[in-house]
Amino acid sequence: MKKHGVLTLSMAVTLLMMSSCSIFEGTGPDAVSCEITYLNLNTGYNASTENAADEGTSDANWKLVNIFNSPEHQTTIPTPNPAIVTPTSSSWAAPAADAAWISPLGNGNQWEYYNGWFVYETCFTLDDCCQTPAEGIINIRADNYVRVYMNNNLVADALNVDLFSPIVPSLEVNLIPHLQDGTNCLTVEVYNAQGSTGIATPHGLLVEGGITIEDCCAGHSN
Repeated sequence: MKKHGVLTLSMAVTLLMMSSCSIFEGTGPDAVSCEITYLNLNTGYNASTENAADEGTSDANWKLVNIFNSPEHQTTIPTPNPAIVTPTSSSWAAPAADAAWISPLGNGNQWEYYNGWFVYETCFTLDDCCQTPAEGIINIRADNYVRVYMNNNLVADALNVDLFSPIVPSLEVNLIPHLQDGTNCLTVEVYNAQGSTGIATPHGLLVEGGITIEDCCAGHSN
């Protein structure tokens, strides 16, 4: 589907929820012109350049919101905090040009992380009066395992697959059935396994994809 406009998370406007609304898309003086917009959910996305953000910079949309079952990191890494764009480890699949791996400290390539769950989240707003999601596929890679939640509902997991490897398919998730009017939060729990040697190992998350929306908000009425 051709993208006629781009709606990034940082540009999204919080919309008032309407008790009723109407949209007229026919012809004549009351006709509303709708457009197809795209809500980019990539990790490490720079909306200004429409490319990947620089390594070491804060992700504008994804946050590290929690760490659990990780005694080494729960007291040393603050949460909630913006996730950091991290170098791509030599063992990881390469991201697309407009995405990047993220981690808590931006040093996923330096073998810094021990066992534990790292929880990442991004939120956005939809108004069902005038915004209709049409497509919403994301692909997830992580070092090592993931559980994926949409609005606190578990929608996918990959607990026995090392999703970071380029020879392993990414985890594909269709978000459309799980979206709601108002605030939507996509949460990804990533488990880092340090291995049998007990040394710290690379950890990161890569999300690529987004939501295509028919947006008629410029002309809706209540």
